[in-house]
Amino acid sequence: MRDKKVIGFGMAAVVLAVAVIVAIRVNKAGPEVAVPEQPAAKPFKAVAQVPSAGLKSAPTRVLPHQQQSGDRTARRRAGQNATVSGAVAPASQTGQAEEMTEARLKAVEAWEGFVDVVAERTGNPTADQALAFKREFAKLDKVDQMDGIQTALNLLPEEQFPVLYPILFDKTIDPDILDEIFSDGLNHEEDIKVPMMKEIYKDKEHPMYVEAARILDATGELDEESGAAEDE
Repeated sequence: MRDKKVIGFGMAAVVLAVAVIVAIRVNKAGPEVAVPEQPAAKPFKAVAQVPSAGLKSAPTRVLPHQQQSGDRTARRRAGQNATVSGAVAPASQTGQAEEMTEARLKAVEAWEGFVDVVAERTGNPTADQALAFKREFAKLDKVDQMDGIQTALNLLPEEQFPVLYPILFDKTIDPDILDEIFSDGLNHEEDIKVPMMKEIYKDKEHPMYVEAARILDATGELDEESGAAEDE
């Protein structure tokens, strides 16, 4: 009986030892390592190609009116825009545009030559000369007229300023051009600017009427004119 108990205790001890060994092996193995989830692939992003530093872009064509201002006939004119880079016009349209530009440049050159002739005159201009001046001015393209009138104002001497009157007194002309002539006239002597303003004052629809009336009133010219009318 005692032997059976000993054998039973021995078997229990063996089972316990085996359980301990298994537990130790399990603890040494450690917890299962989780495999990190791979991030989703990013979408492909196109990269703009940059030209090499050694390469040069094609030269931009310079039009006649974009040259330096030293050449009087080749200076920039109002309304003559530079060619838009990258824009290609059909051959027929390109030829037509160049022909129009050439015609405008010829008209400008003719105008400047005419102004040079007028600038060399002596004495007060006649009525016929003033009307001829206006006819030559009308030959300029609309976009070149402001530049043309500024050229005349810079070159004409004091005594030739009245040659501009047929243009100035025509209220159908571009108001900016009328203002340019009127403003220049105010820098002249009294015998030029006062008659100029009084003539404009006669037409209330003239673009420069308000300014002329204001100046005449401030200088007392209107009072003098009213007094003269009463004496008559």
